[in-house]
Amino acid sequence: MTFLEEEAITVSSSMSGPVSAPGAPALEIRELTQADVEEWADLLRRVNATDPRVVAWAPEVLHTRFSNDFGVDGPSSLAGAWLDGALIGYARVRQDGGAESRLLRLAGTVDPAVRRQGIGTRLLRWSMGTVYKWTRVLGPIDVIVDAAAAEEDLRAILEQLSFREASTFAEMSRTVSADTIPTATRGLVVVPFRAEEHEAAALDVHRSARGEGADSEFLTVLAKQTFRPELSRVALDPDSGAVIGYLLVVHAPGDTQGWVDAIGVRRSERGRDVTAQLIVSALVGLCEDGLTSAGMGFMIDATAEQDLAVCASLGFEMTLSWTRFVRSVEPQVESAVSISVTPVAELSGAELDDVAAWVAPRNGPRQTYVGYLGTYAPQVRAELDALSPGAVVAQLHYGGHRMAMMIGEWDPESSRAWLHGPWAAADEVADAVFAALEPYLPAAKNEWEVFCDRSNRMVTGFAERHGLLPDGAFDILQVARGGQLPTPVNTVTRYDEAHFAAFEKLHYNAHPDTHLTAERIVTEGVPLWLGFYDGEVRGYITIRRSAGESIARIEHMSTAPSLAEGARTQLKTDLLASALSQIFDEPEINQVEITTRTVTSDPAAAAVGFQLIRQMGLYRTVPRLTTHVSSD
Repeated sequence: MTFLEEEAITVSSSMSGPVSAPGAPALEIRELTQADVEEWADLLRRVNATDPRVVAWAPEVLHTRFSNDFGVDGPSSLAGAWLDGALIGYARVRQDGGAESRLLRLAGTVDPAVRRQGIGTRLLRWSMGTVYKWTRVLGPIDVIVDAAAAEEDLRAILEQLSFREASTFAEMSRTVSADTIPTATRGLVVVPFRAEEHEAAALDVHRSARGEGADSEFLTVLAKQTFRPELSRVALDPDSGAVIGYLLVVHAPGDTQGWVDAIGVRRSERGRDVTAQLIVSALVGLCEDGLTSAGMGFMIDATAEQDLAVCASLGFEMTLSWTRFVRSVEPQVESAVSISVTPVAELSGAELDDVAAWVAPRNGPRQTYVGYLGTYAPQVRAELDALSPGAVVAQLHYGGHRMAMMIGEWDPESSRAWLHGPWAAADEVADAVFAALEPYLPAAKNEWEVFCDRSNRMVTGFAERHGLLPDGAFDILQVARGGQLPTPVNTVTRYDEAHFAAFEKLHYNAHPDTHLTAERIVTEGVPLWLGFYDGEVRGYITIRRSAGESIARIEHMSTAPSLAEGARTQLKTDLLASALSQIFDEPEINQVEITTRTVTSDPAAAAVGFQLIRQMGLYRTVPRLTTHVSSD
């Protein structure tokens, strides 16, 4: 399976979920429409205040562009990112050069107040999902993104998405007014560009300047709806009348700046101040048209130094240097690559067995271990059966073979959701599977959590990209049947409803944010033991196990913090010994696991024979620094 085949799936263009900031509300990415123009203009003003490269379009200008189907440079797709109902970013995918062009340009921005939280990454991934959809119509596509030198984060993301540096450009601009336009050396005839007279000759000049095979750069400008031939210029030799240079201007309706999108001089004519005379004539035209500024860009190559010097002498100042990144995208191979999202409850027994058999070997090695599901097929199947109602599974198949998977489940009574996985071969594949799964997560379940071995770079990388922050390191300890258990010193009994109030207080103090409340533990019949000290309930322990599973898990264990440290350790040792003794009376249970903060912080676990088997990391969108499994 090639990299492109792994990535060649449809990524949802309507995603919602939490941004990475602790406590942040859900981020919604959806189509940007004309109804959003006022918000969009306000966003551009906020960005422009710190980044003048972003034009602060007025609402009426944006309305005008929408009325033209926002097809200023060909067909276009727009998306906005809303955080807590406020527009804080946008992305645009536009076809550069008309309906027949196979060149797509990606652009967008994010409100400076919420940057470095993964919002730009998600907008860029939305853009790439749109690109893949367009390949169905256009076939192979070249995608371009322009990144300024200071945009280090964007450059890093583009490199991760397999973009390559193609060229480096410099942008220059100057104000335009009648009294500041310089004069140029006379000697040439400079006239407005007329396609029927000048296009073929100007294209020949372009080939002379840029080389054979560069036609698309020139023709793309002519195909733009913003191309202004009356503001563009050609330079003619005064004796022969031959075209020896050209300058092409584009201008969007409502913009106050004219942009020199292409300029070229026949190689044999360089040294005659052709560039200067073209620019001066264009400045006069821009001024007469009521525009107040002019801008242009140059590719930084062997010929650029002279052009930059000419522009500087004519009053242009350097405003920005940036690099163009390019990536080729092949059409989706839908017959080979497919992705599905299915409620777990709708999978047949045979399908669940198949999923369990696929997960188990991938969950065995430390570097691919994902918490909660287990490491052998019957254990995984039991965990699948125990998933919360509504759980869904996203699966990617290539050529009929499962290549990636992720499961989402959530607590019906809180805002928490658990993401099991992803199991995938590459980050792009993992993100694509999640993009398909994400719309199925209820919007209210915006406290996502993943739990994995700390060496699992696939899941920890996924957590970092999607704003799940580290929420503690944990150890999984395990004890097998057959060991010698100490005799309890304190009284330990099975739960009795007469002690509910004492148990509820202990449980709430230890786990105030847990989804499994004291009432639910009792109502659902979770195995529960109470530990007594001086005749009062001062500790408890719960066990979780599934039918047919040979491993049981200690889910909660806590003792009253008012007890002295030695008394607490003894009571926990007694709770563990009593619970293990009774759980191992069931012949099918061979092992019991417990998750703790550290091995050394739980001498009670060591006293009954628990040994370290795995080191885990918890990652959450809203860190709480607690877990529903605790040794305290």
